[in-house]
Amino acid sequence: MAWSLDIRNKAVKFLNSQDKSIQQRCKQALNTLIDYLDAGTLPFKELDIKRLSGAKDGSMRLRIGNIRFIFKIDLKSKTIKIFTIGYRGDVY
Repeated sequence: MAWSLDIRNKAVKFLNSQDKSIQQRCKQALNTLIDYLDAGTLPFKELDIKRLSGAKDGSMRLRIGNIRFIFKIDLKSKTIKIFTIGYRGDVY
């Protein structure tokens, strides 16, 4: 079973409002994340992923330049749930 992305509408709108180069970098980072998950690892250092402090649901953040993705990985259903995408000051 392949990994699927579950992205909230607000996050999609933010991503679509960005330049094509930023969209490409974000898509490339997500594809890299999926490749690592297929291999059975989570690339904390390679993709600058950190667990959110105080988040009891296992939420993490992915940093791509000054853009942040807030997401959660569901291993059972092989789904990456992206809650928020935005600039550093707006996301937290």
